[in-house]
Amino acid sequence: MHDALLLPEVRDHIFDYITQQDTLAALARTCTAFLHHSRDRLWSGDLDPISMVHLQHIVSQTIHRNEFGEFSCYQIDLQFGSQEDWDYVLQFTTRVRRLYLHCFPPPVMHESALLRLVSPPSGLERVFPKLRYLVIDGRTSQALHAYTEFFSPQLVSFKAVCNPDNGRMLSDSLPERSRRLQILDVTDRFSYDPLQEPLIKTLSVTVVRLPLLSELRCSDLEPHALLHISRSSYLRHLVLSDAAMSLTSEGNTSSIDRLDFPALERLELSIRRSMSSGMGLLRRLRNLPKTQIMAAISTNPQDVQMFLSGVAQIDHSGLEELLLSGTIYIIDGGYDPQSTLTFDYLVPLLQLDNLRSLSLGITCCISMTLEEVTEIARALHHLRRLHSCLQHLHLSVQNVVDFELISFLLADNFPLLANLTLEEKPTFSLAPTDESVFLPSVKPLLRLRRLTTLILWCLRRYMFTDADMKTIAQAFPRLTRLELHGRSMDDASSPHPLASFDSVLALTELCPDLSELRLQIDACHTLHMSSLEQWLNLRRGAPHNRTLTSLDLRNSHIQGRDAVDIMILLVTSFERLASISLFGEVRGARSHGWMDEKIRVLRQARKERDLREMSADELRAIVASTDETTQMN
Repeated sequence: MHDALLLPEVRDHIFDYITQQDTLAALARTCTAFLHHSRDRLWSGDLDPISMVHLQHIVSQTIHRNEFGEFSCYQIDLQFGSQEDWDYVLQFTTRVRRLYLHCFPPPVMHESALLRLVSPPSGLERVFPKLRYLVIDGRTSQALHAYTEFFSPQLVSFKAVCNPDNGRMLSDSLPERSRRLQILDVTDRFSYDPLQEPLIKTLSVTVVRLPLLSELRCSDLEPHALLHISRSSYLRHLVLSDAAMSLTSEGNTSSIDRLDFPALERLELSIRRSMSSGMGLLRRLRNLPKTQIMAAISTNPQDVQMFLSGVAQIDHSGLEELLLSGTIYIIDGGYDPQSTLTFDYLVPLLQLDNLRSLSLGITCCISMTLEEVTEIARALHHLRRLHSCLQHLHLSVQNVVDFELISFLLADNFPLLANLTLEEKPTFSLAPTDESVFLPSVKPLLRLRRLTTLILWCLRRYMFTDADMKTIAQAFPRLTRLELHGRSMDDASSPHPLASFDSVLALTELCPDLSELRLQIDACHTLHMSSLEQWLNLRRGAPHNRTLTSLDLRNSHIQGRDAVDIMILLVTSFERLASISLFGEVRGARSHGWMDEKIRVLRQARKERDLREMSADELRAIVASTDETTQMN
């Protein structure tokens, strides 16, 4: 086994599943085969960038402390007494690939100490030879000046949050020292400034001098800079977070140079202040990105139509994904007919016939007939993924979301869907309803056999039985994620027998790849029909479930006295559960998260003994020990 763990392909495969620094640190401490490589990845910053707090830990012996033994932010200098001191620091810093330098919260290391670390005779290339990704948060000119010393010729990615008056340092230093930079992300701390002209001008000067940029994120650019980068054969991802201000839209667009962007794959625009000026930028595009366009708008249906029409008029043969988000507000307690998105506004969508993914995150009223929905579905025949946030879906004269009708529409017109999110949002015009959702309302969806993700948000209760949940599980054997969000259950539930723990077992057994599950069950019914001892005996011979990692039973019907037994049943049944949410509506629970320590103790006990071989009383005793410890403390 030790020799197998030394194989690079085995080690790399294991590392692919490690996403937390604590796990890597534990692996480095407990397994000699992974010691060196765990440290490499831990200190590379690939999981989380190495911050100034981490640097403080490795040079803490040389940091000045005041008379109270506290670190001082103003009297710091690095006094390395010997080569051994340097060697100790270098064994960590030479591994760093991603670094985060910040002045808030106030770091222990003052800028002078940071500069001392990379000043001759040490130098940046000796102390941080692998540094490729740099993130800085510089509020003061002094801090930003110190951070610019970390601009290296090998730098690949740079992200900065700075003040407009500090941006000049970027335009002076970054292109000079890091000319081969590929990713640039600059955010103005005062982005609410309507113009942001100082930073826009600075960025425009900077990007022109960085010829290898493949990804650029900023608020906006001056026309000459936008034209310059549009000719780049390297730029693949462009984000303009406050796009198309007057700087880029003045004058007749026919007389302005066209924007080519020959390699662009993803374009993200935020057009929140002026749709007409934003469209000025779109009209300058010679063709749309090859893969994806995202747009954030906060306007009205006429502007939605303007945007879609503008997209349809440009060469869109390569566009496969369109994500549109925005808000249209409810007026005077009801919906404004002028703010209703009808089929006429969406007609331009029919021309985007190569779309494979469509997200309409516009929380306005959508009013269409069945025939109109069918026409859109036929036009978008390549569509594989649909995400829609519904506030009202006006089909015929319906004023509330009719899940059964929606289910028929989706099943009839989008048979190849793999991911479906259907959300019913609250409105001011409709009072809360006591209606419930039964299986027939969503049964047409069971024809979507390719679904791997199904998320339903409903303002009503789900009245699904164990038999219903088994039917759902049999219909979607490929499910990896299932979330049913609804109103919480209460003691006045329907006389129909609600779903119990049997539903959780059926879903995990019939959907072997299911890793995330959110469900409402009647836990009281679960334990009243069979005791914990009977459940444990029943589960003793069952195979281990090692797939489910996240289980959310919030809004289920759980009495406080049953919560401990439910928690024991879950921990013993699902070996790799990393996230358990139980207590959103637990009757008699003292506070949210009051079982966290009990769950931790049970997981710790699993390391010494198979929990499924223990009796219910033994498991309860382990849990009860946490109460005794709490009382002693």
